[in-house]
Amino acid sequence: MRRSAKIAVGIILYALLLFVMIFPFFYMITSSFKHDADVFTQSVFYIPIPPVVNNYVRVWTEIDFLQYYLNTIKITILATAAQLFVSALAAYAFAKMQVPGKNFFLRAVYCHNDDSLDRDYDSTICGGHTNGLV
Repeated sequence: MRRSAKIAVGIILYALLLFVMIFPFFYMITSSFKHDADVFTQSVFYIPIPPVVNNYVRVWTEIDFLQYYLNTIKITILATAAQLFVSALAAYAFAKMQVPGKNFFLRAVYCHNDDSLDRDYDSTICGGHTNGLV
């Protein structure tokens, strides 16, 4: 395959991926400006003129949105702290214990990084190669 064809295929795949990732946000925003009855009956690309902003007023007045938001922040902070704690314990154990396959996993995590700043450490761990598993 020619280089230009590979680039074209890559651009098309990235554009498709971008659409798949952006479309849910677009749908959510356009749906927020519709009447309740229009959300499932009108086209996804339909935005009423004038847009319905009453939905945003309802979120803050009829629903305890602030409490839901604070609950989300609490859960996020607790989950992040727990993940950091468990990951730190696992990293310490992984560094200190002799586990079969330890070097393979270390290389899988570390040696794929071409942007590493410590080339001497890279060559020691990765066997002189810093661009993939050896």
